[in-house]
Amino acid sequence: MNEPETSAETKPSIETAKLKHFVVALIRIQGLWLFFNAAINSTFLPTYIKNANRASHETSAYADAKLQLMMELVRVLLNIVFGILIIQYAAPFLNYLLKDADEEVKASEKLKE
Repeated sequence: MNEPETSAETKPSIETAKLKHFVVALIRIQGLWLFFNAAINSTFLPTYIKNANRASHETSAYADAKLQLMMELVRVLLNIVFGILIIQYAAPFLNYLLKDADEEVKASEKLKE
């Protein structure tokens, strides 16, 4: 198959677009990794629940076990929430970062002139 010929001006923009897609894919893979991390952290929940049920309600061990359980729940929930946010907003976040980088490059070019 013959590829359509592109002008010299559009080749850098096509390469930049491909690079952006690649970077967005990497960012989304990081979001998937957060889901994996949440699954690993959730395997510790039964231990924390068992420790909270063993301790007497009047002791400080109960308060410690309850705090550990809540902190583990927070870790799992934060991994899930940030995983969703990273996957959904990877492209706009990358565009924001690149816009700032483009502005810095333009500012440095003006200073050189």
